[in-house]
Amino acid sequence: MSSARIVYVIDEPSRFGFAYGTLTEHVEMGEERFSVEFDPETEEVWYDLLAFSQANAILAKLGYPVSRYLQRSFVRDSKAAMLRAVNSNSIRVIN
Repeated sequence: MSSARIVYVIDEPSRFGFAYGTLTEHVEMGEERFSVEFDPETEEVWYDLLAFSQANAILAKLGYPVSRYLQRSFVRDSKAAMLRAVNSNSIRVIN
């Protein structure tokens, strides 16, 4: 099972986001935060994804390399989805 819940929300004038944390029956134990920040001086927009986790179930422990590969794939896919969502040629991605 992959259950999680929102653990906090960021709702500031130039920054918005949320984080979710896994519940005890989740195969991993951790948290992921997604946030978007706008700098009014430079008019730059930053998308940030921060995650930390560790295996919580036997299969997750045995499949650690596969789990990490899937997590890295999710980060790449998330960044690509954000770029498509804003649909602009003027966006520069910083790795």
